[in-house]
Amino acid sequence: MTKLFFKYGTVSSGKSVRLLVDVYQYEQTHNDNSAIVIKPAMDTRRGKDMIWSRVGLERKADYCIGNSDAIPVQDIISRNPSCVFVDEVQFLSMIHIDELALLSLTIPVVCYGLRVSWKGSLFPPISVLMAKADKIEEIKT
Repeated sequence: MTKLFFKYGTVSSGKSVRLLVDVYQYEQTHNDNSAIVIKPAMDTRRGKDMIWSRVGLERKADYCIGNSDAIPVQDIISRNPSCVFVDEVQFLSMIHIDELALLSLTIPVVCYGLRVSWKGSLFPPISVLMAKADKIEEIKT
């Protein structure tokens, strides 16, 4: 049975670099390049489809999801990836979290993001993710 993971940390805790390193190590360990990376379209810091870290690592996202877009679950399953990684998950919608949970029944899904806003309250999609996640891990600063 595959799982849904949530790895969270504060701003500048290294979430994106951790994602990029985890994708690289996953692909090296599994001898393939079948990891899929998803990010919210609203994150345009380094271009619409790039995931980057302050230490200089970057990777093109396979899917950029807007608020009104559905996560293409069937398309992702048909690509037969070994794992799906999601950056900045707090900017997706609660419906997207449900779609990721559905996807995690077939493929491991690892989500990275902030747990709380600067005001200290949970992002609404994160409350859904924390309820559905099989494993939650804090990325220490």
